[in-house]
Amino acid sequence: MAITRNLCEGWTLDDGVIRPFELERPMDIMSALAMQGEVEDIFQGMNCRAAQWTQGQTWRYRTRFEMPEEEDERAEIVLYRTRGKGRLILNGHPLLEFEGGSPRVDVTAWGNR
Repeated sequence: MAITRNLCEGWTLDDGVIRPFELERPMDIMSALAMQGEVEDIFQGMNCRAAQWTQGQTWRYRTRFEMPEEEDERAEIVLYRTRGKGRLILNGHPLLEFEGGSPRVDVTAWGNR
C-alpha cells in the first residue's frame, strides 16, 4: 500500500558553525539564510560578495519522520528538483550521493534499525 507523506515541516539547517535554525521546508541555501537574517539580499549592491562564505560550506538539512508500521507499506525518500551535489544520510548511514535531479531511495529496510 502506498501512502505519501509530505515532509514540509520540522526541518533545520546548519553548517556546523552557525546555530541550527528551523525551516518549514528545504529550499536553496541563500534563500534560507536570507530569511534568517544571516545574509543580506544577494541581488542588492555588493551583498553577493559578503555572502561568499556560504559557498564552501557543507550544509545539512535535518528532519524526523515516522516509518510505516504495516508490513506491506514501503518507505521512500524522494528529493524533488535538487541542484548541486548532495548526500542523503539516514541515521548516520550514507544512502545516496547525487548531483541535481530528483533522487529517490527506498528506506523501508531501515525501519527496524
